[in-house]
Amino acid sequence: MRAFFSLPIDGALRMHVGRVAERIRRETTMPASWVRPDNYHVTLRFLGEIDPDLTGALETAAGGVARGFAPFTLRVAELGAFPSIDRARVLWVGATADPAFGNLAGALERELHELGFAPERPETVAHITMVRIKGRPDARLPRVVEALGPFPPHSLRVDRLVLMESRLTPHGPTYDSLFSVPLRTET
Repeated sequence: MRAFFSLPIDGALRMHVGRVAERIRRETTMPASWVRPDNYHVTLRFLGEIDPDLTGALETAAGGVARGFAPFTLRVAELGAFPSIDRARVLWVGATADPAFGNLAGALERELHELGFAPERPETVAHITMVRIKGRPDARLPRVVEALGPFPPHSLRVDRLVLMESRLTPHGPTYDSLFSVPLRTET
């Protein structure tokens, strides 16, 4: 099964990201796979294809990581693209660099390495994917994104890690939660 660790987002942020994505969709024409708002999340670590029997070990590892972190808040305030807006393959809404997020991603990465997962790229960017562009992006895309102006800041409370299963269907991926582990309870 295909799986990834994620941070869930709240309804207000989900609606706002959906409005931004819809405006970009209306004002551009490009072959793309638009993420459904109910699938929005912050990916912490994509695992790829895994053996379902590994789920228990992943839950134990994630629980150990989660106990080491108190809940924290990400400031979601960026609109961006990978690799760049001119050559966009992915459009996203992201969070400003946050040490707590980087530390959480690093701790999870170390635990996954212990379970035999190959290291991922050096730095995880906290982002919510809106669209994956298939082929060339619309030449108007940079102007459309610029016209949107700055993304209004939103606070995203991070209080748990979720392992999601991703099933690819002809109508786009569907995500199902396999487990959720809370971050350390504040005292």
